[in-house]
Amino acid sequence: MRSTAIATKFLQSIQSSLEPELQKIGLVLINVNITDITDESGYIEAIGRKAASQAVATGEDRRRRAREAWADRRRGSRAGTFDPGRQRHQVA
Repeated sequence: MRSTAIATKFLQSIQSSLEPELQKIGLVLINVNITDITDESGYIEAIGRKAASQAVATGEDRRRRAREAWADRRRGSRAGTFDPGRQRHQVA
């Protein structure tokens, strides 16, 4: 089952459970936002922690590579590298 089909079925289940009670007090369910999901075994929390740690590691790796590239460019400009295509010298 595709994730959109699962989400639709889940939303329909919520609506069918809540709408009768909401209608009694004159309310209509428009939107559902899921803010926290847990399970008894803690599996969902564990995969969330793993994804968060991977995101942090990826960000740290990108920052490290950017700093190294910046330092390499700085070292290259200080070394006075010669580019024969850019600098032309006339010999008299």
